[in-house]
Amino acid sequence: MKTITEKELEQREDILYEEELEQREETLPRVEEKAREYFAIAPETICRQIIIILTFSVIIALFKVVTRTPGLQLPGHDGIWVLPMFIVPRVMSDRRLFGGYGSTSAIGFISGYIMGSMGAAGGVGMAVIHYTLIGFLVDTLPVSTLRGGGGVLVGGLWAGLANMSHFFGGSLYKILTGYTPNFLQLEGVLVIFLMFSFGVIGGVIGTFIASPFLKTEKKKRESAS
Repeated sequence: MKTITEKELEQREDILYEEELEQREETLPRVEEKAREYFAIAPETICRQIIIILTFSVIIALFKVVTRTPGLQLPGHDGIWVLPMFIVPRVMSDRRLFGGYGSTSAIGFISGYIMGSMGAAGGVGMAVIHYTLIGFLVDTLPVSTLRGGGGVLVGGLWAGLANMSHFFGGSLYKILTGYTPNFLQLEGVLVIFLMFSFGVIGGVIGTFIASPFLKTEKKKRESAS
C-alpha cells in the first residue's frame, strides 16, 4: 500500500487551492456584473417613478375632495374610480426599483395625507390609514398575474379586497380612538359587501386601462430575451 508523503500532500493542496482561485476569478466578475446591473439605476428612472407617485397621489386626493357622485352615496362607491388609480401605477412602476413594490403604498399615504389636510375622508388620521392600507394591498398584487387570460378577474378580486380594507381601516381607527367598530353588525356586513363589489368594478376598470402597459412590458421582455 502506497503512502502519501508530506511533500505530495502539499502539492495536492496547492493544486486544489489554485483550482479554487480560478473558480473564484471566474465567479466574482459575474457576481459583480450582476450587482452593478441591479444597483446602477439611471437617475431618470428614479425621477420617473417619483413623478408617477406624486401625480397619482395628487389626482386621487383632488378627486376625493372635488368630485361628488350624484345619487350614489353608498359605502365604498368611490372604489370605482380610486382603485384604477392604484392599479395603473402598480403596473407602470419600474421593476428595477425594488421589484416595483412600495409605489402604491406611498401613493396611498401621500394622497391620504393631502385629502385629510383638505378636510376630506375623515381627516388626516383616518385618510392616511384608509388609503395606505389600499395602497399596501395593491402593492402585494403580482403584476405577472394580470398578464394572463384571467388577469381582469384577478385585478377585480384583489381590488375588491383592497377597497374592503377601507372599512377595516376605519374600524381600526375607531378602536384606537376609543369608539366601537360596527363590522360585527348587520349594517357592517352590508358595508363590507358594497365596498367589495365597488372595488371589484374599479379593479376590472383599472386592469383594462393598464392592459396597454402590460402589452408594452411583455414586448420589452421578449425583445430583451
